[in-house]
Amino acid sequence: QCEFSTFTVIRKVKTIASTPQCVVNSCEKHPSTIHSYASHLLRHHKTSLKKERISLICDCGYEATSDHQHNHDQKCDGKKYTLNKLDE
Repeated sequence: QCEFSTFTVIRKVKTIASTPQCVVNSCEKHPSTIHSYASHLLRHHKTSLKKERISLICDCGYEATSDHQHNHDQKCDGKKYTLNKLDE
């Protein structure tokens, strides 16, 4: 029997500065991965990376320009990425 019957779970605090903010209007979301960023645009704003003329560049060198990032997620966690505006 453990004499310490009560404990507190300390959850990891996500720092939103580490991931780019959504580019659509006044949305304040910071999707945590390349795949979740593309999914967020599609589900919540009915738009895409291509329509918004942006690409997401992962620290591993992968550049995402479409909404199909499943292959990349299998190779890398995609959690460290930057947002790049594409030329018109």
